[in-house]
Amino acid sequence: MPWPPYKKPTPKNKWSIYPSLHDNVARLLAEHNLEFEFHPIDDPISCTKEYDTNIMGKFRCRKRACPSHGWSSKKIAITIPLQEL
Repeated sequence: MPWPPYKKPTPKNKWSIYPSLHDNVARLLAEHNLEFEFHPIDDPISCTKEYDTNIMGKFRCRKRACPSHGWSSKKIAITIPLQEL
């Protein structure tokens, strides 16, 4: 009997925010004389504009059991919301 077709589970959310990283991002922006404030709540109602773009990233696996030292991505889709504070 053949195996049933694999269905990739759909994520609950199609987006995520990481408030714990906001200070790190703000520090990196400051190195280039850029300032930005992060909205504390992900609220689509207060979003006045959205900008869709792509970024590149390098990732490191810090787990000892991971055989890969890291990998990169050529294209990661992101949406940047502009929200009034």
